[in-house]
Amino acid sequence: LQASRPRLSDLNFEETHPLFIELNKLQGPLEKETLRSHLETEHDPVRRSQLLSCFELFQSLRVEAAIPSFYLENHRPSPQPSPQMGEGEKTQATLRSILLLGPKKSDEPYNQDDLDVFFTLAQESAIAIENARLYDEAIHQKLEALEAKRKIEEMEVELIRREKLLFVAQLVRGLGHEINNPLAYMTLRISQIEVWYLRLFELFDDLKVQMDAAKKEIFYTGFKVIREGVDLLGAG
Repeated sequence: LQASRPRLSDLNFEETHPLFIELNKLQGPLEKETLRSHLETEHDPVRRSQLLSCFELFQSLRVEAAIPSFYLENHRPSPQPSPQMGEGEKTQATLRSILLLGPKKSDEPYNQDDLDVFFTLAQESAIAIENARLYDEAIHQKLEALEAKRKIEEMEVELIRREKLLFVAQLVRGLGHEINNPLAYMTLRISQIEVWYLRLFELFDDLKVQMDAAKKEIFYTGFKVIREGVDLLGAG
């Protein structure tokens, strides 16, 4: 049975279809027989074209009645809209979906009680769909909030890491400065001591002061060790 019916997509059934306009205006169920009777009495060409589009859709899908599903923010529409209801109040309901009823197995027409039951069920389904939409929206917002929180935490971790690296770099530069200053002074003094040693040995030679070769070696070795130690500290 389903395969024998055309698909809605093949019938150009979109929100601009006259059936949506008709159901929004009616705010209640629309029967095939009601469309037929309106077509017989309607003389306005524009209005008749709209009704004919709805009737042809019913014929193509073998639909006997269309049940709109409305959603209201503050209240639900009644199965029988009041004739005194203002036009502004009718437009408060949002059409969410349409329930298309095929013929009964008994081939009997749908009575008013049947239409009222289906209309009530359609409104309950609109509430369920709206609740599901709100739930999905809340979940989506929660996921977005968690993602934003994760990004903020990552930024905080990266900021802390950069601050630590900056602190370490400043500490190293400070330590290097504190170490290099004494080393520079020591290097300068060692150079001066080296000059003094050379002058001292020259003085000894001029004064014919006899100094044992072993003692000279001790002086030179000690000076060499000090000089190499200072050079290593400066290189490090």
